[in-house]
Amino acid sequence: MVQQYAKSPTWRQTFSLTFRLLTLPAFVTLDLVKHLVSGRKSPGLLKYSGLSAMRYLNKAPYEGLKWLAGTTSANYAAWAKARGIPPIVDGPLIDDASIYWLGPKRTDKVVLYVPGGGFWAGVNGTALSFWNYVRVELDKQGVHAGYAVLGYGLYPEASFPTQLRQLAVAFDHLMASGVEPSNIHLVGDSAGSNLILQFLSQLLHPIDGIGPVQTINGPLGGVYLMSPWLLFESQSKSFLDPTSKDVFDAAEILAWGKQYASQVPDSRKPYVEAAAAGPNWFSGLGLIVKHVLISSGSEERFLDDAVSFGDTLRNNGGANVQLEIQEGAVHNEPFLSFITTDTPSNVGTLTPVVVQWVKEQLME
Repeated sequence: MVQQYAKSPTWRQTFSLTFRLLTLPAFVTLDLVKHLVSGRKSPGLLKYSGLSAMRYLNKAPYEGLKWLAGTTSANYAAWAKARGIPPIVDGPLIDDASIYWLGPKRTDKVVLYVPGGGFWAGVNGTALSFWNYVRVELDKQGVHAGYAVLGYGLYPEASFPTQLRQLAVAFDHLMASGVEPSNIHLVGDSAGSNLILQFLSQLLHPIDGIGPVQTINGPLGGVYLMSPWLLFESQSKSFLDPTSKDVFDAAEILAWGKQYASQVPDSRKPYVEAAAAGPNWFSGLGLIVKHVLISSGSEERFLDDAVSFGDTLRNNGGANVQLEIQEGAVHNEPFLSFITTDTPSNVGTLTPVVVQWVKEQLME
């Protein structure tokens, strides 16, 4: 059985995290003052402070951050309890995969969210609030579906291909529950987008013993990749930009990618690094998925890789690929509006696009 919890951080890792937590208010205050004095355009004081805090904390050892981030099961339970939403969980399934439902469980149409987190962190509440917002907005328009979250094993207790097998198990479970493949829509962010691409690669280039076990007749529903993690050692201009305003440094991403990739044989690297798989790896994609939405922020390190990969899919995959770049945005920008509230007055420019795209997929 795959466990999500890691062993407790060492005293050095704990000290590093504690030091950053204790000095966080001073750092954010000083950074905010510098920003105000500079006269640069501000995204808003609250948002700027939040981004500053994330940049500072992300420099701590991942073992400490993993402990701080918590697990998907614990975070989902806390999120649901705080909102008075009855928790509905399918699982544990085979390989300890679980499916957590946001709102009522439905088996006519399902939006399955595969969360990011560097493969080592559980889902966070802002992501749950974002997808619940999409659910509520479309419910108001009479477009209904079940919204669910995949719970998968976290690094280092779980590594490739465990998470891929868990997504395949979840997909099998939904089909066994009566959901047609064309009515299962996969959405994810960052490492979750990576995992979705692993799954699409598995459908195109099956690895024995992974699944899905059931035969998939016809294409899946839509696929949405928010701020996808496509290369573990990117050399793109946006990734290496020393003036980037993104929420983490290149060194942090490189370290997280290196530790995950170290468990992957060279012959399997195309499954986990979609942008390095070659132009023909996703040939035939249009036979298994019709519509793909890729989004990135103009200020995020993954921007260039997302644009390049979108062009590759559009030219070689055969699917309808839509690429959206949010101006002035960082990694997973749509989630940031939901840090302090489930009903923000300003959700930015990308979120309405996502809501409309999901609506179109559900109505097709």
